[in-house]
Amino acid sequence: MAIVALTYKKLVDRDFKILRVIEREMPRYEYVPIEVIERLTRLPSTHVHASLYKLNKLKLVKRRSGDYIGYRLTYLGLDMLALHVLVEKGILKTLSSTTLGVGKESDVYTGETPTGELVIVKFHRVGRTSFQRVVLARAYAVDKPRISWLYFAKLAGEREYRALEELYKVGALVPKPIAYN
Repeated sequence: MAIVALTYKKLVDRDFKILRVIEREMPRYEYVPIEVIERLTRLPSTHVHASLYKLNKLKLVKRRSGDYIGYRLTYLGLDMLALHVLVEKGILKTLSSTTLGVGKESDVYTGETPTGELVIVKFHRVGRTSFQRVVLARAYAVDKPRISWLYFAKLAGEREYRALEELYKVGALVPKPIAYN
């Protein structure tokens, strides 16, 4: 089974709460301090530590130690947050166990909606080494040299979704965009 689908099944609500806090705080911190995570989640410290240990083991976050202990999301962690939103909103029911394709800027899976419709699910991977030079030349990256690759991946995904929406509206032969997160 694909790591994305397998990993998603191992997560509980408090894991998603912690991932959301880390995502929200990443623009302020390269690694979000554990004290900030504890304060913003309002979960008992033991629960936060247990979840962070699990999330790190699953490679959803990366741990930093040194002058302070902090965490940042990985692409897989960002994928879990996106999947969770799509599932919670009733947009996606299942994700295929294998990738449909892996490219320089994305991983593509098939999925199924609650109504049984087959859909394509695309996870952007803008930070891959093979694609970094291209991204840095794009208009949305030019004035943001210190922003993380995760942020660029989110921007690329949003831009692609908006472009597909516009093209679909005018009758272009493109896939019907269903959702973006």
